[in-house]
Amino acid sequence: MRKRLLIIAIICLLLSLWGLKEIFAMDKWDKTDITLATTAGILHMADWAQSRNVAANGLNYIEMNPLMGRHPSVDTVDVYFIGTATVLGLATHYLPSKWRKRLLTGWVVVGGISVGNNINVGVGFGF
Repeated sequence: MRKRLLIIAIICLLLSLWGLKEIFAMDKWDKTDITLATTAGILHMADWAQSRNVAANGLNYIEMNPLMGRHPSVDTVDVYFIGTATVLGLATHYLPSKWRKRLLTGWVVVGGISVGNNINVGVGFGF
């Protein structure tokens, strides 16, 4: 059941970032938007995998995201990342191009910092 939910969440994330953006978006997506969204999605999934690893090995690491708490459960991590992917995916979909680029750039910066810090302290990737 958990693997099925995870697969559905990943498919939803990918569709929200790539699938229907051209058809229904308020502004047409250009190459920069697509590159930023792709990068943000990859970093989001990497951070998700690392956060699941932290949750599974809670005594070895402390989660730094205050919204999840210092020692979240794997379910809490999954709910957080599915929720943020959905909200941010929808927001980027409907925002005007100027604001979409700003949001995606911020998402890439925060995601890059999070994943980089996790790598530096030895957090691995794993679903």
